Amino acid sequence: MDALKENQVLAPFGPDAPFRKKVRIVRIEANVNRVWLCILGSKRIPRAYDFARIKRSLELQELIEVEDRPTARVPTYDDAPDGSRAICDEAWNRLQPIRDDLDAFFDERKRAALMRSAAKEAGVDLATLYRTVARYFENGQSKLALMPRYLCANARQNQPEGQKRRGRPPREAPPPGEQAFVFTDDSREAVIDLLMNSERFATFEAAYGTVTYRLFTETVDGESRLLPPHRVPTRSQLRHLIKQIDRGFAFTKRQIGNEFQLKLRPLAGGARDLAFCPGFEYQIDWTGTQVDLVAAFDRNKVIGRPSLYFVVDMKTGVIAGFHVTLESASWETARFALVHAFSPKADFCRRLGLDYVEADWPISGVPARLIGDRGELIGMQSMRVVEEALGCELVNARAYRGDDKPYVERTFGSIKSALLKQLKGYGPKRRNRDGEPNPRSRACLNLFEFNRLIARFCVTWNSKRLARDSIPDAILGDSSARATPLGLWNWGLRNQGGKLRAIDRDVLYRHLLPQVDAKMYADGIHFRGGVYRSNDLRPLGLQSRARRDGPSSVKVHFDGARPDHIWLWLPGTRELIKCPRADVSGDRTYWSFEDAEQAVGVKGAKRRAEATPTELGRTALEHERIKAEDLAMREKRASTTPTSMATQRVRTNRRAEAQIDARHARINAGVLTPPKTARAAHSKAVPPRRNKLQDKFLQVFQSS
Repeated sequence: MDALKENQVLAPFGPDAPFRKKVRIVRIEANVNRVWLCILGSKRIPRAYDFARIKRSLELQELIEVEDRPTARVPTYDDAPDGSRAICDEAWNRLQPIRDDLDAFFDERKRAALMRSAAKEAGVDLATLYRTVARYFENGQSKLALMPRYLCANARQNQPEGQKRRGRPPREAPPPGEQAFVFTDDSREAVIDLLMNSERFATFEAAYGTVTYRLFTETVDGESRLLPPHRVPTRSQLRHLIKQIDRGFAFTKRQIGNEFQLKLRPLAGGARDLAFCPGFEYQIDWTGTQVDLVAAFDRNKVIGRPSLYFVVDMKTGVIAGFHVTLESASWETARFALVHAFSPKADFCRRLGLDYVEADWPISGVPARLIGDRGELIGMQSMRVVEEALGCELVNARAYRGDDKPYVERTFGSIKSALLKQLKGYGPKRRNRDGEPNPRSRACLNLFEFNRLIARFCVTWNSKRLARDSIPDAILGDSSARATPLGLWNWGLRNQGGKLRAIDRDVLYRHLLPQVDAKMYADGIHFRGGVYRSNDLRPLGLQSRARRDGPSSVKVHFDGARPDHIWLWLPGTRELIKCPRADVSGDRTYWSFEDAEQAVGVKGAKRRAEATPTELGRTALEHERIKAEDLAMREKRASTTPTSMATQRVRTNRRAEAQIDARHARINAGVLTPPKTARAAHSKAVPPRRNKLQDKFLQVFQSS
């Protein structure tokens, strides 16, 4: 059946069906490639869909034609109860303006006005009219479509003899003489086998579509068709069956194997038994700190919560490296933690202002294996860098297997309870504003200070006393060994032989640190808010060429934890040139890349405001000047005039100012001639005052 016609009911068939419920074709407009459909049971007005797409789904049997259910639970209009007929007549009259002008209703530009006028004429609200329209189109565009879908509308009326019991009948009632669907032993086992053998269902609707498509179909004339509704399980029946047979397996959300690994698998041994010696396997993972930080250049600016990466040795539990970042978890941020773990720590601690020596944190080198989450280490780029370039075996932790990297997970819990919860700015994972103070208002640490605290915690963690169960039996008889993670590390290197391999600094940076583009100017390399220079650049002539030809693009490597310098990559010589930051002075010594970028943005905004290249900028400056002059006048007036006198006679002052403004407008229009000077105008308007002696002298002089 590949022809579409109005009032045709289509049902979804198979997991690839475009709809999840039955739909009714309300109107076909093939000339504009549009068809109006109404989803049964949605209680919504018809919507427009692509005509070619619906027709193709019908040809591919993704939609199949089904029989239309009765529009009402009464045989005819005359056999309906009086109450049902009254409700039907009222709704039918309510739709009279819409039925007379269906073209306007299906025109989305005219529908709103038509619905408002029809609702006003019927004396109902828009919501009631929309529900009535939805029932009319959903049930077949006839008067019986508006009939209440139950037997007896009058509750006081006695039950007719031989009639079914009162109440709303089932949605898919079986034909007379047949029974509705009930799970038998065979059908139950078939559904269970299908669900158990399927790996994944995105939603319950996908599971229901697969079950009905594979188990409840029949072949008619060489075509597969869905069985009648009363011979197919309903959604409620399938949900109930899944709930009965569910033993910790969620069919609609995740794979069964993951649930088994999470809840039902047996535990055999510990992760430390798989490590032969220190440096054999490193574990890497990240966590949220829940501590809000501030910018180094302006402590009033909150920069949010950073993420913390840890790299932990599995044999000893010693922390090999860490990285604090404001970005999300990815391979680009995880590689910074690996650089710190594989490099010596003395220079890093010295840059943070900590007086630690190499013996306090002696871990450096590349391990034999590296295990981490699939989010950071899965992919061709990480495999190519870690396995091929560094010669380290890369292992991805299994889903729902926290015991694959238990020591790094335990480190996260320890640092939160021992350090992070005591810091200013720490707050819950989800901020609750119901009476609780906002943790951002207490933020006071910047990235530099936060890195110092994390480094101190790492050194303290490596030197803490281990529990009795965490100490290997082989070390108990050795009096020279200390029961600390660092003590286990040193003892393992002496007695078991470590697997760490030393690596050249340039090789490590070239493969692990990201390579990005920067701009070479005459004064140096401009990168992320800083200027970097080196004496080794002068023989190359890069700065001279930039002074002559303009800025050019160069490739640089950078360490997110070391903003004080970058490395310039020269493909011809295959070497890295270290370029220290030239604009480091004062407090900027402790700035990070993020602080420098934000400071450059603030400086640029201030420069643009002061430059006033446009009329908008000039207007802003003029406004600032007027405000400054007004503030000065207010201060002068406040020193001479009381506040009560300054706020009185507002209407009188307003009327006088309006008269002066009107006089100026008449002068500007040429209607009134302005006075020559203020003194002349004043002398004409107000005659000079004379005392009595002057008047008498003038009178005597005139009489003589």
